[in-house]
Amino acid sequence: MESLGLDIGGANTKYATNTGKFGVIYHPLWKGDVFDVLVRISEEHPHEKVGVVMTGELADAFRSRSEGVLHIAKVCMEVFDDVLFLSVDGSLHCFEDLIKEPLKFAASNWVASAIFVGHHYQDCIFADMGSTTTDIIPIVGGVPVAGKTDLERLMNRELVYTGFLRTNVATIISAVEINGKEIPLSKEYFATTGDVYSLLGLTEDIDYPWETADGRGKDIMSCAKRLARVVCSDLDEISLEDVVEIAHQIRDAQISEVSEAMRVKADECGVCKVVGAGVGEEILKDASAMAGLSFVSVSAKYGALSSVFPSYALSLMVD
Repeated sequence: MESLGLDIGGANTKYATNTGKFGVIYHPLWKGDVFDVLVRISEEHPHEKVGVVMTGELADAFRSRSEGVLHIAKVCMEVFDDVLFLSVDGSLHCFEDLIKEPLKFAASNWVASAIFVGHHYQDCIFADMGSTTTDIIPIVGGVPVAGKTDLERLMNRELVYTGFLRTNVATIISAVEINGKEIPLSKEYFATTGDVYSLLGLTEDIDYPWETADGRGKDIMSCAKRLARVVCSDLDEISLEDVVEIAHQIRDAQISEVSEAMRVKADECGVCKVVGAGVGEEILKDASAMAGLSFVSVSAKYGALSSVFPSYALSLMVD
C-alpha cells in the first residue's frame, strides 16, 4: 500500500505517492471547497498513510489564516482515515495537535522539501519556484534555517512572491523598452508569467494547469495578445516581435529579482550552491548563474516530480 503526500495550495492541490505517482489539480479555494478534489485523489490512489502540508490558508476565502488551516485540516479528516500534518518545525502531528496551535501548520509545504534536501546536501540554498511563489531556503549543516511564517520569510527574502505561471507581469517590471523608447506598463491584470513563458517556449514540456487572465486560450497568439495589452496595445499596433521582446524583458526582470534574493541568502549563510525544484526550475537555474552560484537540478534526478516536490518529500516522510 502506498503513502500519499498532499500539498494543498490556494490555487492548486498537488499530490504524490512514495512510489512516484503524482499530479496537480487546479482548484482555487476562493472558488469552492477542496472536498471533491481530495475524494478524487483518495479514490484514484489507494493509500495507507497520508501526510498534509498547506499554503491555501492564505486564500481570501478565509477570514484568517487560522480559520484556513482548520478548515483545510477538517476537510482532510473527512476524506482520509490516517492523516498526519507537518508543522513548520518539521515534525508530524495528528489533527488534535493541529487544533491546539493551527498557525504552526500554516505555510508548511517548503519544510518537507527542505528537510529532504538537507539529508543530501549539507550546505546550500533550496529554491522552489511554483506557479505563484518562489521559496529561497538556506540549509546549513543539513538543517533548514528559514523563518517560520510567510511574514518572516518575506522580510528575510526567503519567500519571493513571484511565480512561473500566475504572477501578474505588472508586478515584476514597471516599464519595457520597444524600439528604443521606454513604455510604462499598465498596472492592470492583463497578462501573467504563463503568457511570458508560453511565448518563449518554456511551457511546452510542462504539464501544469494555469488560468489565463482573460479566460481565453494558451496558444502563442492568445498569449501575445494578452502581453500586448500590458502596453495598452494590440498586435495591429505593435508587432509579434515587439511582444516577444517584452516577454524577454519581463523574464530578465523576474530572474534578477530571484537572483538577488539567492545572492543575499548565500552571502548570509556562506553557501555557494542552489538545489532547484518546481515548475519554474529553468528560471531558478538562470537566477543561480546570475548570482554566481552553482546549480543542482531536482528534475535531473527525479523528473517531473520536481514540480510537486513538497508532496513527494512528504510521502516519504509518512511512509
